[in-house]
Amino acid sequence: MEKLQIGDMIRVLRRNKEITQEQLAETLNVSTPAICKWESGQTNPDISMLPVIASYFQVSIDFLLGYSTELKPERIKNICDDITQKFIDLPFVEAQKAWLDCLKQFPACFPLRYELANVAVFQLAKAGTEKDMVAFVLKIIEVFEQCAKCDVLKIKQGSYLQMANLFMGLQDFDKAQSALNQIPVQLVNPQILLSMIYVQKKDYKRAITNIQENLFRSINDIFGELGNMASVFHFTESGNVDLILDIYEKQKKIINAFGLEPLYGVSVGLLIAITLAQKNEQEKVINELEDIAKILEKKPQRTVTINKIPFFETLEPSIQEKSANNFSVEACRMLLEKVFELLRKDTEIAMLKSRIEKMLN
Repeated sequence: MEKLQIGDMIRVLRRNKEITQEQLAETLNVSTPAICKWESGQTNPDISMLPVIASYFQVSIDFLLGYSTELKPERIKNICDDITQKFIDLPFVEAQKAWLDCLKQFPACFPLRYELANVAVFQLAKAGTEKDMVAFVLKIIEVFEQCAKCDVLKIKQGSYLQMANLFMGLQDFDKAQSALNQIPVQLVNPQILLSMIYVQKKDYKRAITNIQENLFRSINDIFGELGNMASVFHFTESGNVDLILDIYEKQKKIINAFGLEPLYGVSVGLLIAITLAQKNEQEKVINELEDIAKILEKKPQRTVTINKIPFFETLEPSIQEKSANNFSVEACRMLLEKVFELLRKDTEIAMLKSRIEKMLN
């Protein structure tokens, strides 16, 4: 991974501590221009200053010099799992503090910071107020901005993509577009050729894993673009429900073909139910809601990861989070309420709504 120069490390530590160059200069009894030159790489601190700087930031001299920034993947996973559990067990404010403390503890480990930022994205709905959520989003964006400076292509690409998603959530579409434009683009997908190489080498285990990962990501790309097309039809075709319904039906066929109902069946089924309700086709709405109830009875929402789907059993569960655009349980409840609003007088739909709501809890 990328090793930070001492000036870069001082800048990261200072920003994590939320102090200015002037404040750090005063604490270390040096001039502000000296701090500026350290951070810009023009000069380095005198060797006698290293223990003072390390002590102030509560890190080792080795860490300050960039020799302790790497963590093994297992360690990164354990840290992220622990933070995720804190968001489950603790009040949002306390879990957020634990997340921030972890970031401060590892200011230069880009792989960890990237994974922690991804963990945080999936916890946004737990913020108590919109103000808290926006503040958390801005902090997550700041972490991704730091990670985007990493030389690891996967981290750089993922960071810009997540920033674009978060800026879209903030309705800042110019910044979202700017982030997307900075993603290093590969003109070809080497993974497809890699699958062929694994097959020729008779390394079938790695071939299957690579093929399944490629397929899952391709499915998500097609799935997402179909959703975008439905949005276009909504605005440009006077909300033509037949065109929009056709798009959702195509998504459903993809889901069924690859056994992805436990991941996407509920959200897409609800979108279909809403569109059918707009056409006042009550019987078809009831059938769709019955299918949704059966999915939830068999596989409750958020209990199935990608490696539990037979066709994708070799994949790591984390692939699902990085590739998929899952609807949250809260979003599913909102869609269900929309169906009910459109056909409020139907008692059978009211009963199905109540049944599905219980399984979403």
